[in-house]
Amino acid sequence: MNRVGHAFIKQRMRESEAIFGGEVTGHYYFRDNFYADNGFVPALLMLELMSKKGRSLHDLLEPAAAAIFHFRRDQHHALPGWTLCR
Repeated sequence: MNRVGHAFIKQRMRESEAIFGGEVTGHYYFRDNFYADNGFVPALLMLELMSKKGRSLHDLLEPAAAAIFHFRRDQHHALPGWTLCR
């Protein structure tokens, strides 16, 4: 956990030698991309993972959703738009 804002995230990443950092606002930072905010890299990485695994985004995220949101298939309200990931 860290203070919100790109300057604070980048500083913390350098201090902890992190390769990746992110904010709940959808800002993602990669060390190999000069700590620059980049939304394309995570999207491309997810598409690559879906392609390699031959699985949908829903299937890949379901274990995390179950752990974080106590997700059950009959409770789609737990994750707004969850059915759109199928």
